[in-house]
Amino acid sequence: MLRRAELPAGLFQQDRIYVTTTELFALWRAIGEASPDPAIGLKLGAEPRLERYQPTAIAAVCSRTFRDALQRIAFRTAGVQRVMDTRD
Repeated sequence: MLRRAELPAGLFQQDRIYVTTTELFALWRAIGEASPDPAIGLKLGAEPRLERYQPTAIAAVCSRTFRDALQRIAFRTAGVQRVMDTRD
């Protein structure tokens, strides 16, 4: 995809990826041209990005029930509190 979009081969190897609007559209265009699915852009755009969520939100999203989510959040919050208490 990167070659088709005329972007650097190591672009996705960087810690933070910054591209211009033109480069971003070139990548989207390359993906659209390579995919047989006419709705590929919509599908990729609807994909959730968990790495952007806070850890408590990830715990909630990855839980089967509301109760499970609350228990995970409480466990994480208690763990953070224990760490903070040891710093005092």
